[in-house]
Amino acid sequence: MQYTFVCPLEGCTEVMKVEAENDGQALDMLVETAKGHLSDAHPELHKTDEEIKSDIGPKMKKSE
Repeated sequence: MQYTFVCPLEGCTEVMKVEAENDGQALDMLVETAKGHLSDAHPELHKTDEEIKSDIGPKMKKSE
């Protein structure tokens, strides 16, 4: 299944996509993707993995 997450920061429309077998795997993969995005696009922000996971979890979308 494909999972997506749109960066919630104002003015950013980056859509992160991963292919995963379940929600847990997708969340872990999106956290890694989001860490790279934050580093590249929002270097002024410093978030822990848990903070990123909290941001993504409720906003992650799943499609078949």
